[in-house]
Amino acid sequence: MCEALAVGESRPPLSGELSGAQLQRWYWLKEELAGLARQLGISAGGGKQELTARLAAALDGTPVPAAEPARRPAPRPLPPGALSPETIIPAGHPGGSHGAALLAWQQYRARPVDGRAGAGAPRPDGG
Repeated sequence: MCEALAVGESRPPLSGELSGAQLQRWYWLKEELAGLARQLGISAGGGKQELTARLAAALDGTPVPAAEPARRPAPRPLPPGALSPETIIPAGHPGGSHGAALLAWQQYRARPVDGRAGAGAPRPDGG
């Protein structure tokens, strides 16, 4: 797949006139590839390999693979014992078992039984 370079051969300008093989033969910066993708009207997102594959397909006139959606990193879990009624939990943070335990405890404390909050009600932790 790798062709030997002829003496004095230089990299051609990056343009829509290249073939997919010519594009893949030379080293390009991702910013250069993204610029060509915008000129050709295809997605400039994704990693360099994915972008190069989309460009090569577009230059060769074959179907262009769809860009993969960006993944968001998962939020870091809160350390055990870090939750209290004053804790501000960021939007989109998974509650997990710590959040569920806090919510159950708050509901237990707010539940009136015999006129007193939480008195006589079963505790969420079984105690």
